[in-house]
Amino acid sequence: MPNLKVDRTTLLQPKRAVWLSCLLALLLFSGPAVSAEISATLSRNPISIDESFQLILESDSATDGDPDFSVLERDFRIVSQSQSQNIRMINGKVSRSTTWNLTLLAQQTGRLTIPAVAFGSDSSKPLTIMVKRAAPPQQGLSGDDIFLKVEAEPMQAYPAAQILLNVQLYRAVSTDNASLSPPESDDPDLLVKKLGEDEQYETNIGGRRYLVVERRYALFTQKNGTLNLAPLVFQGEVLKPGSRRDNLFGSPFGRFGAPGEIRRIQSNPISITIDPAPSPAAGEPWLPSSNLQLVENWGGENRQFTVGEPVTRTLMLFADGLTSAQLPELKITLPEGLKQYPDQPVLHDRESKEGITGIRQVKIAIVPSRSGSFTLPAIKLDWWNTTERRMETASIAEQQIEVLPAPAGETHSAEPKAPVALQPQQLTAPNLSTAGNTATAWPESLTIFLGLGWLVTAITWWYSAHRGRRTQSETAPTADRTGKTGLRALRAACLANDPEAGGKALLEWGRLRWPDAPPRTLGSIAERAINIELKKQIAELERALYAAAPLPWQGAALLTQLETERRTESTDRQPEEAIAPLHPG
Repeated sequence: MPNLKVDRTTLLQPKRAVWLSCLLALLLFSGPAVSAEISATLSRNPISIDESFQLILESDSATDGDPDFSVLERDFRIVSQSQSQNIRMINGKVSRSTTWNLTLLAQQTGRLTIPAVAFGSDSSKPLTIMVKRAAPPQQGLSGDDIFLKVEAEPMQAYPAAQILLNVQLYRAVSTDNASLSPPESDDPDLLVKKLGEDEQYETNIGGRRYLVVERRYALFTQKNGTLNLAPLVFQGEVLKPGSRRDNLFGSPFGRFGAPGEIRRIQSNPISITIDPAPSPAAGEPWLPSSNLQLVENWGGENRQFTVGEPVTRTLMLFADGLTSAQLPELKITLPEGLKQYPDQPVLHDRESKEGITGIRQVKIAIVPSRSGSFTLPAIKLDWWNTTERRMETASIAEQQIEVLPAPAGETHSAEPKAPVALQPQQLTAPNLSTAGNTATAWPESLTIFLGLGWLVTAITWWYSAHRGRRTQSETAPTADRTGKTGLRALRAACLANDPEAGGKALLEWGRLRWPDAPPRTLGSIAERAINIELKKQIAELERALYAAAPLPWQGAALLTQLETERRTESTDRQPEEAIAPLHPG
């Protein structure tokens, strides 16, 4: 057998070749990976803390993942963000890039670092931005893109008196995310009440179209001296011209499109002189008003007093420029032999563009305990006329009444059953229990006879009802939920300018409109009304009815507002599916 000699080098050559091949492949595939190039730029630097700026991130190729913008929220607030893709072809070569545009607001001043934004394993580079303190908001002037006009009336007022503040915002450019600060002053106890809804209209100034938003407030202060109103501040995002969101009257496309510039505009400050209350009016109550009236109304057409029987007296206090909470309680002392039982007062504020009218109404049941002649004392209330700047007195003159003795055989208790003023009709309701006791004393034969009669009647009624084509429920009248049935008499009274007939017809309309809880007073109808102008017209009707001296009354306005009320209620009762969306599309 030949002696074979094996060289170890020869045996190792195949293994070495495999090892070298694996090493070469590993080197090839583990080479540096190609990462996306992400650039970061700022729209402005430095900035003010109340100004927005744009952070633009752009990648020239596909990133390793979605961006993580949460790292920015430490020092910045993200107002909006958008993403777009661009495709370009140069010399037959196609390139793609993606851009992220973020609108940011700094949370603090100083030199801030915008950290690197991670896109998976890719990331942008950090940037530095200088944030300065906010400059005072620019006062908008007529002719600017946006300006504010604020006026107070009067500029010289009294403590607790109404001050009307009229705010008008003019915009000639499209805005979004807009806000307007409420009135603020150096009086921490200033009472601010917004009057109704904002009004919008167009106007032309120097050949330029403006959309105007008008807002009104009623202000009440208790301080003396000077009331300083701080400037009102408007802040909003001014949309770029040509963007999908650029629409002066609002865009149906929602919040899409390029972000705009944040703009802050302020109005002029206002100082109002608050004079101290005049010395004759230093006592209580202090009632500064442009018009205050005290009126009364007696329940029933014939005001007849009888021993033991209550008569309802309604006292109403109207005050323009005061809230109902500022109106005092009317304290009345009646002579001996007359007792009074006042109901809880009803307080109501009616608002209009002209301000607030406070109304206080109280019903008082007067019950005589003996017959004879009595004098109801006069009711007087001193108030300060802010228009004439003088003291005046609202009063109801004293009245002589005669109380008749109770009918023979009847006795009355001087204490009426409660609640008297809320439901006085309960005092004259018949005692049904007496009738029931009489029925139990009938002879048994008569009871059986009547029972058979009722049985025959019931059978006859059942046969007639089922034989007819319509059931009783079909022929019974239904509740008139719009009060249409009662409009004929009301229309006639309004056209005749007859306040007494108009008041009765309006109450009848209210009874038909709300049969489950019919209103008993005109004020109750006004509280249920939706239309503010209808409330105002009902107040005018009440003044014409209850004024000490006759007042002229024009009913056409009441009729017009009542028709508007009925149309509004008809629209509100439509199913929800019929209501158009706020932002269609």
